[in-house]
This record gives sequence, structure tokens and C-alpha cells, in this order.
Amino acid sequence: MAEKESMGFFSRAGRRFWPFWLYHIRRYAWLVMALLAVTSFIGFRYGREIRIDTNLLHLLPADTESLVRLNKLREESEIKGFLVVSFESETPQSEDQLLAAARKLEAVILADAFLKESTNRIIYKIPGDFLLRYSLYYADIGDLLKIEARLKNTITQAKRKENPYLEDLEEAAPARFYIGDILNKYRQRYISTNAFIANDHKRIAVLLSLKKSPDDIAFSSSYLSGVREHIQPFAKQNGFKLNFSGRYASDIEKQRHLQSDINQSTTITLLILVASLIVFFRSLRVMLVIGLPVAAALGYTYHAAWYFIGQISIISSFLTSILLGLGIDYGIHLFARYKSERLRGNGMTEALETTMRNLFRGLSFGMISTAAVFLTLSFSRFIAFAEFGKIALAGIVFFFLAFILFFPALVFITEKYSFDTTEPSHMLEKTRKTRGWHILIIACVIGYGVFTLTKPPFEYDFFELDNSLEAPLVKGGNESLKVLENREHMVIYEFAGLEELAAAEANIRKKAPQIPVELHSMRDLIPGDAARKQAILSDIHALLRQAELFSLVTVDTENLRKIRLGLRMTEAPAVTVADIPEAFRQHLYKNGKYYLYIFPKNVKALKRGALDFAAAYRETCVKLLNPGEVCLPQQIRRAISDLYVLDDILQTVMYDLVKEIFLITIVIAVLVLSMTRRFAGMLLILAPLVAGILGLFALVGVCHQISPSWLFQFNYINLLAIPILLGVGIDNGIYLYSHARELGLSQVNHIMISTGGSIFISNFTTAMGFLSLTISSHVGLASFGFITFAGMLCVFYSYRVLFPALARFFEKLEAEI
Repeated sequence: MAEKESMGFFSRAGRRFWPFWLYHIRRYAWLVMALLAVTSFIGFRYGREIRIDTNLLHLLPADTESLVRLNKLREESEIKGFLVVSFESETPQSEDQLLAAARKLEAVILADAFLKESTNRIIYKIPGDFLLRYSLYYADIGDLLKIEARLKNTITQAKRKENPYLEDLEEAAPARFYIGDILNKYRQRYISTNAFIANDHKRIAVLLSLKKSPDDIAFSSSYLSGVREHIQPFAKQNGFKLNFSGRYASDIEKQRHLQSDINQSTTITLLILVASLIVFFRSLRVMLVIGLPVAAALGYTYHAAWYFIGQISIISSFLTSILLGLGIDYGIHLFARYKSERLRGNGMTEALETTMRNLFRGLSFGMISTAAVFLTLSFSRFIAFAEFGKIALAGIVFFFLAFILFFPALVFITEKYSFDTTEPSHMLEKTRKTRGWHILIIACVIGYGVFTLTKPPFEYDFFELDNSLEAPLVKGGNESLKVLENREHMVIYEFAGLEELAAAEANIRKKAPQIPVELHSMRDLIPGDAARKQAILSDIHALLRQAELFSLVTVDTENLRKIRLGLRMTEAPAVTVADIPEAFRQHLYKNGKYYLYIFPKNVKALKRGALDFAAAYRETCVKLLNPGEVCLPQQIRRAISDLYVLDDILQTVMYDLVKEIFLITIVIAVLVLSMTRRFAGMLLILAPLVAGILGLFALVGVCHQISPSWLFQFNYINLLAIPILLGVGIDNGIYLYSHARELGLSQVNHIMISTGGSIFISNFTTAMGFLSLTISSHVGLASFGFITFAGMLCVFYSYRVLFPALARFFEKLEAEI
């Protein structure tokens, strides 16, 4: 009785409100259109200022421990990356010409206030003097002994030839001092140029160490534009092609690719939506009646996103396509019902009033259910989900309000230009009865879906989800020009001294895990067995002094030059950390701290890719451990890496996903219960939805067995499809149920033809919006689009089959809905 009284109250309120509302909308229709035009323009104007953040490290709260440690390391060690500027010529250039280009760039940066203030160091010179002076300290003991033996042989021959009675019966060739073959084992060819000049002398690279992180895209773009603007005229004038690479340039390039993908996706979605609406409604008028409220709502959403957020993540970047598909549903249902009422012979105002009054409840519940899904997402610790949820929530509300306000006004304005009342196409002409074998197939699909749900195919490797490849440091250049952070995966340890570093390296090497790695630290630049080598080099130095005297006597100029070069290379003391140039040790030693880098040799075979590598090397000990010995807590050092941040992202996503699905399920259950208050009504709405979601898991599981590609795997991005499908899919049940409650279960065929047709076109347009994401160069986003598209089809087909079957079943039982 209370329910009937409540429904009676809302029914009476609706009868009074809609005539009042439509009367004023009709009277001020053109004023309403002016409001639409002005507010849409403002929304799009400021919405264009939204920036896209491609950095995965910004997807967690700033107080996350792994992120705090990584940012602290970056600030203390200046491990931020490089902007690499290279001058490339089609023909070989002299060293002076290439160095002149590098000096010009250096002068340009120092002359501009912004560029100078933003630059830490300009690196293009190689400390060749250091490499020349200390090369032999990096040689093997055996090679040093070989040099010593050659010198002794040279001096012995020289002494023998001083004897005037000597006759060289063997006529042996004179022994000369020669170490070129040995030096070539330990030094690169480019050291003779003292700069990052390629072997073919066609290019030179300049490494710019900047004060801000490459994560700041606005800063990177401004800096790169400033450098290009100042140096491009010089490069053209001197026949150089200017190239930019490194992390700063690659992040900008990623954003450019994303922007291009977004534009293409939006264009494709718009074309599909326009064509679908025209074909379904058989009218061009629909482009105004539905299109203008959609444009207005998008403008409002853009403005809200710009004003409250400003910078959106990579997951939210394709919201235009998604919102187009989601928001247009209101217009489809309103216009389809309005045309249906007009075909019955009702006048324009009467048809509008009937449409708004009968659909408002269903549209409201649909809006609330979808908005509730995105509201739960907005509380996620995973910032991408939270941001996506907030923007989508605002978009859904704006779309609903835009159609309530602007749809009647557009109908009133365009009605006199409409020359016919063509009935919409019947996409679902006949609803067949569901047979027993149909139920068996559905049960099998649901069963396999439950099985796949327990062990879904999942891609853990974040880097496999990104197809955009970073440009090489210098195209076609020397491998030696690559810098340290161009390595794709790594973990970093921080130590207070060389003793701790040596012990940690020894422990890591003894660990011998199944994941082979490379180690890189300051110990690579400090020669091993230095004391013994210094003793041998002292002996070689003394021998070279003797050889110098004999060369002076014989006036052997070429040999004398080589001997004096050898004297210079053997007179230096043992190498210390202070002797190593900053250009070599900048990433390995800073402010008294030593850094150890560990790189995996192959992560492809690992289940979780680089994340398994990082987990295997999460910590080490600074004390050399014997077999069976345990490291004390105070001697443990934990690794630092963006991989640990990504691992936290994955754990956060999985935890938040379970929590949000649970909350969404509760919200949907409450909404459905408040709407139906009958078990049969709840089953009519919820059973097809659950079957459709499980059908998606079954489809992915089967396809993954056939072809284990990225299309048929879940990942940390496309998991977002599950809560979206729950929120969007429930609308199908709400609309069908509302119409069934209005006409009765006996009219299920008519319901599936009229409302089912509207649902088909709304699901189709929404699915197309998601499908357009598959053109993205980012595999994670492309798979998100495909999984959601497939899920929309599964959910629709489930309602198409199960709703009429359940309706007939409950009709036979005479159950109330």
C-alpha cells in the first residue's frame, strides 16, 4: 500500500511538472538554444587546455613508499634522464666542424635565460686524456706482462746491436714497442675525438642534463621548442639535420602519438554514431535533436575536467569516444519513444509529455546506476581509475541534464522542418522462444566463464602494453653513445662505501638466480688488482726510459713517439674515485653515495616480465655472506626502481577492482531492489547481466586458447571494463523492465521490438565508442577498447535471449514483477 501511495505521489507530481516544464521550454526555445551555444563554446574553449600525463609513476598517491624512495633517489642523484640533441650530416665532417655545432648549442643555451636556468650540465666532450692516461690500468695482468716482455725483447736487441762484432745470423726484424692490439681491447675508437662523435664522422651528440623531470611534459615541450627555435637556423645553414631523442623527447613523442590516436578515435566514433542514428531513425533531424545535447554535455565535461583536474592520465585520454557512446543512449531512447508516440497520432506536445513522463523514471535509474559505478571508481587509490571515475561521473550527469533541458527545445524548433514521421527501423523484428538446448549452451558458456574467472589470462608486464618505441639516442650511430638510463629495466641499490658495494655485488653474484643479470657500478671504473698492476706499470715505465735512450741514439722518430706515449700512459698512480671524470661517474657516485645498477638479460620468459626480475632482487646484504649465513636487519639494503612502483600499481588495481566490484554490486542490488521489490523483477534485470559478464570471460578464455595474443588477455588497464560493463549493462535491464512493467509480461515481443531496438542501437553506439580505442598505439588502451566492445556485445546478446525467456517463464507462473 505504501509503495502504491508513493508511486501515486510521483505520478501526480509528474503529471503537474511536465506540462509546466514543456510549456516554458516551448515558449523560450530559442533562448534555450542560445544557452546551449554559449555554454558549449565555453566548455570546448577551456577543455582544449587539458594535458595528458603519460607517466605511469603518477598513477599512485605521492605518499606511496616505493614512489617516495624513487623520487628521493632521483633528487639526490639527479637520475632524471637526458635530452639528447644530435647534429647529423649526409657527408662526413671534420672534427672541428662537428665540435663547432656542439659549441654553438652550448652558447645558445647559456645565452637564453630560461634554457640556462633549466640546464644542469651540457655534455659532449669525452675525457680522452683520462682514458689515455689510465688505459693500461684496465688491462689484464697477462696483457701487461706481454707488454713488459715486448719491451725487454726490444731493449735486448738494441743492446746486442751496440756490439760492433755482432752478426745477426738469423736476420731478425728489429723489435719495436707496440701495444695497439692490446689498447684496442680496452678503449673505444671514439676517444681519439674527445667528443661523442660517431665513427663515420657524420654526427655528434650533445647530452643535456636538465633540472626538471621528463614527467613534466609542459616543461619538456617548452625547453625542446626553445632549443629548436634557437639552433635550427644554424643547423640548416651548415647542412646539419637536427634530431632530438632521450627520455624528454620520447615522452613528448608519446603524447603526440596519443593526441593523434585520440583525434582518430573521436572522428571514427562520430562517423559511426552519425551513420547509425541516421540508418536507425531514417531521419537527418536526429543529428540536431540528439547531436546538439551531446555536444553541450561534452563541453561541460571538458570544462569540469580542465577546472578541477587540469592534467589527465593516459587511461582518461580517450574519454571523448567513451562518453559519446555512453551519453548518446539518453537521446536514442527519448527520440525513439517520441517518434513512436507521434506515430500513434498524438500531437507534438502530448507526445513529448508522454515520452518524458514514461521514460524519466527509467532514464533516472539508468543514470543513477551508471553514475554510481563511476562514483565508486572515484574513490580508488589508483589515481587513473579515480580520475576516470570522476570525469565519467560528471559526464553522465551532464548528459542526463542536457537531454532533459535541450531535447524538448530542439524537438519544438525542428518539428516544423520535419516532413515525415518515419518509424524507426526494427532491429529485432521477432523474439524467438528459448529452447532447452539453448539453455544448455548458455549454461555451458556460463560454466566456462566461471572457470576462466578463477584463472583469467593476464598480462603482468606493463612494458608489453606500450607499442610506442623510444627513438634511439643517435640514429645509426655508435653503440657507445647510449647512456645508462636508456636501458629498459633496472633496479638500483644505494651504498655508503666501496666496501659495502663490493660485498653486495659478491652476494648478488653468488645468489645465482634463474634470472641472469648484468651489474654496473663504480667498481667497473676502478681497476681490479691495482697494486700489482701499478708495480708492473712501474717496471714498464723504467724499461720505456731505457728504450727512449736507444731511440734517441738511432733517431727512430716514429718509435720515439710511441715510446713517449707509453711513458705518459705508465706514469700515473693507481686510479681513485676522485680521478674518474664526472662524465663517467655521474650516475654511479654522488654526494658520497655509491649506486649499483642491475639489468636483466632477458625478461620475456618470466610470467610477470620485469616485475619478477625486480622481485628477485628486492634486497641484498652489505656484508659478505657465507653459505647458510643470515643477513642482519641493519645490514639489509632495499632496491629502488620504478618497477616497484609498477608492482604497487598492479596490487592497488587488483585490490581496488575487487573492492569496487563489490561496492558496485551492492549499489546495483539496492537500486534494483528499490525499483522492483520483487524477486522476479530482480532476476529479469540482473540474471542477463551476470550471464553476459561470464560470457565475456568465456569468450576471452576460448580465444586465448586459440590465439594467446594481447587481444585476449586482461591487464591492469582493461580490467576497468568489468565495472563499466556492470554499470552500463544494467541500463539494458532497467529500460526493458520499465517497459515490461508499463505494458505487462504478455507484451514481451512488442517490448523487445520497440525498447529492444533502442537498446540495440544504444549498445551498438556505445560498443563502437569503445572499439575505436583499438587504433591506439598503446596496447593497454587498445585491449581495453576491445574487451569492453566484446563485453557490450555479450551483455546485449544475453538480454536479447534471456530477458524474453525469463519474462515468458514468470508469465506462466503469474509472478509479479
